[in-house]
Amino acid sequence: MFARPAAAIPVGGGRQSSSSHKNLEVIAALCQAITQSAPVLQGNHDLPLELVPEYTNIDDAVAQDLTLPHYDSELDVDALQYGADLMEKYDITLGPLDIANLGLE
Repeated sequence: MFARPAAAIPVGGGRQSSSSHKNLEVIAALCQAITQSAPVLQGNHDLPLELVPEYTNIDDAVAQDLTLPHYDSELDVDALQYGADLMEKYDITLGPLDIANLGLE
């Protein structure tokens, strides 16, 4: 997915591979889980921090100091396109990416 200096960066989200089409049910379930949980997590700072030590090697004291990202339950195609354009500009990706034509909505 990435090019030049960023080629070795593992991609944690937005994965696309030849096997993605074989796992459409898993991808759909993950998207549904994110969509349903985002409003709950966004409105409750303590809940996700309680889950961090349970599912990671981060202890409670460190977890309480974490700043969590903003989770959107709806895609902002313009913001995603801006990021994709920056990645192309700085040769992080192999070429242009048209977010609107990915069928994400």
